Amino acid sequence: YDTTMLREAVRRVREQEKRWAAYCTSESIDLVVPLLVVQVGNKPSAAELNRIVSSIREEWKGDEGTTLEDKHIRHVFGDHTAIKADGVVIRHAAPESIQDNTNVRVLLAIEAITTGWDCPRAEVLVSLRGGKDRTHITQLIGRMVRTPLARRIDTDEMLNTVTCLLPKFDAKT
Repeated sequence: YDTTMLREAVRRVREQEKRWAAYCTSESIDLVVPLLVVQVGNKPSAAELNRIVSSIREEWKGDEGTTLEDKHIRHVFGDHTAIKADGVVIRHAAPESIQDNTNVRVLLAIEAITTGWDCPRAEVLVSLRGGKDRTHITQLIGRMVRTPLARRIDTDEMLNTVTCLLPKFDAKT
């Protein structure tokens, strides 16, 4: 179930990547590089992280064979040590550095993105955590709905959207 959500998230961020590239080229502006955020449980096991990263990397390859390497995946866990998953060394990054580090394409997080984080290029979120608290959900969604260029894009409605896959959240809340 989780791997299905992760694969869909990758497809969506890759689609956004193509749309941003076309738009930025047509407007002669700096490239917007969308970010995929994966929110995991409080203490993800090595096996769980391996499954998550493996699913993402496998789907990311797609037809063009593009691969995600060490520099493309970071984490913002409280433990600042590097972790290894699916043969990739995933280093810690300060949350505030992610917006400007466009090498980072996938960010693994626990709670760091819920409050006080601003990263407008974060356009796709898959949360493998549960959520019932209205304030928590509002803060999380609020972090995701910022737009990379701080303006509406009239020529491509998809560039005005974000994707939040929240399978374990309380639907009513």
